[in-house]
Amino acid sequence: MEDYSVIQYLKKQAANIMRVKELLPALLAFVVPATMNLLSIMVFTRQLSLKEYGELSLAWVSIEFACGILYKWSKMGMMRFFDRSQKSIIISIQFLVLITAFLLLSMLLLRLLENTVEVIGDNRIIYPVILGIISKGMAYFIQDVQRIYYEKLTRYTVVSFLCNFFYYVPAIVTVVWSKGKTPVGTILYIQSAGLFLYILAASVKPLWLFRNHLFKKQTADIYKAFVRYGVPISMASVAIGMFVRIDRYIIQYTLGFKELGIYSAAFNLSNLAISSVFSVLTISTYPEIIRKLNTNKLAEAKAVYKQNGTIILTIIPFSVFLSCLFNNVLCHLFFGAKAAEISTIFPFVLLGIYLFNLRIHYFDQVFQFTQTTP
Repeated sequence: MEDYSVIQYLKKQAANIMRVKELLPALLAFVVPATMNLLSIMVFTRQLSLKEYGELSLAWVSIEFACGILYKWSKMGMMRFFDRSQKSIIISIQFLVLITAFLLLSMLLLRLLENTVEVIGDNRIIYPVILGIISKGMAYFIQDVQRIYYEKLTRYTVVSFLCNFFYYVPAIVTVVWSKGKTPVGTILYIQSAGLFLYILAASVKPLWLFRNHLFKKQTADIYKAFVRYGVPISMASVAIGMFVRIDRYIIQYTLGFKELGIYSAAFNLSNLAISSVFSVLTISTYPEIIRKLNTNKLAEAKAVYKQNGTIILTIIPFSVFLSCLFNNVLCHLFFGAKAAEISTIFPFVLLGIYLFNLRIHYFDQVFQFTQTTP
């Protein structure tokens, strides 16, 4: 019995080692872009005032929130109904075009009403925000196609890196070159333009190959299935998005943009660090769990989930503890002269973000083993 326990233990450790090897591509797929995001946090918090950084962060939050509502349900439908006929990709593109047209028409309407109705603030942030929603939504779609269509993450890694590069680097260079004098609206325009140019270059060949199918009407059942599956996801995105982001709106409304900048700096760094680790696990394993569940391999799906839990419940909490312990050192490293103000709230924000990610990336996946989608 004792020898058998040793063998089982060795098998378990071998499985954990194999899991780490499988996660290496996911590590590259997320950590490389995350490093670029980290560079943006360091540059923008140092070069901009805390008030300007608060404005920029609120714009980013609004872009991500809107993308979750408008685009997420379609890409989740693409994942749920994916097959090698690429039908779900085509349908998702059709929805993508409709949503983009709606946003452009909304921007045009706001422009027409600008002189008669007070709908735009003095800094006109709403226009670059709408363009940011469009470019980000398209970028997420392109990345998800790579993630779903190819089992290996090589293509996803490259596309994810390039999306982040063109979204952040031109804006970072501009801010550094101007020594922090670039207006927030201009930064957002540069981000949208850089990302859109990359999307355009990356999409020319695929769109040409798909040209005869892009707007070809599919069967009514598949559209209904997308809507039935996607609408609840969209509603959930609203609820989750408000829960995750409403704090930024409340802080801005009650305290102002400077205090929002302090909070956002702590939040963005914490969220980047914690979400990167969680995403490295789930970016490859979540589709794997779904595939195994769809083929009735429940035991194998649970094994992958359990292996994730070993890291999520041991290594990550220890890292959070060390970060809280060396709070002042980390804040001075990343935020420079603004560290004194940011370090007062950094540990609390970091702990809250860990607990939130623990829920959505680990505990919420339990429902995958009890619920199925018809």
